[in-house]
Amino acid sequence: MLLFGLLAVSGCIGQSPPADYKTPGITASGTTLPKPDTEITRPEKNLAANSCRFVAISTGPHRSLALRKNGTVAAWGDNTYGQCDVPEGLNHVTAISAGYWHTLALKDDGTVVVWGGKSIASLIKDYGQFSIPSGLKDITAISAGEFHNLALTRNGTIVAWGSNETGESATPLCSYQQKIPG
Repeated sequence: MLLFGLLAVSGCIGQSPPADYKTPGITASGTTLPKPDTEITRPEKNLAANSCRFVAISTGPHRSLALRKNGTVAAWGDNTYGQCDVPEGLNHVTAISAGYWHTLALKDDGTVVVWGGKSIASLIKDYGQFSIPSGLKDITAISAGEFHNLALTRNGTIVAWGSNETGESATPLCSYQQKIPG
């Protein structure tokens, strides 16, 4: 497993893994992850050389993200809830963050894009983490959690949205907490 990790860092996503690499979803101990009925998105193959330069990475449960130097996003792994379905045409991305069932991307114009969470509403409570609060702009940093998200504005204010059941969205008094019905 370590050998593959080294190849992925030095090579291109989509390259053939080493011969001793186990099938995605099989851990070193032989435990199957994710479940057999899980939709799996595999890394792209035969990418152009300029698509193989990365500037940021993020992981979520059973999936991985990489931000390309050209501002596009690669996602692979567990895609049961659409968390690897990068929106078509998404570009100019400067930061990425993998939540539990969703993904956030920050664009160079200070806006945030979210995807994933499809078909999950019947299984968990939707706290609003799968949508962007209206008026969210001038963002400089993002972080996706399991049921909530954080964004840092250009003026240094923290915006939080999603669940607050354990205080995770209770930002410092000088910040703003977005309340989304749910």
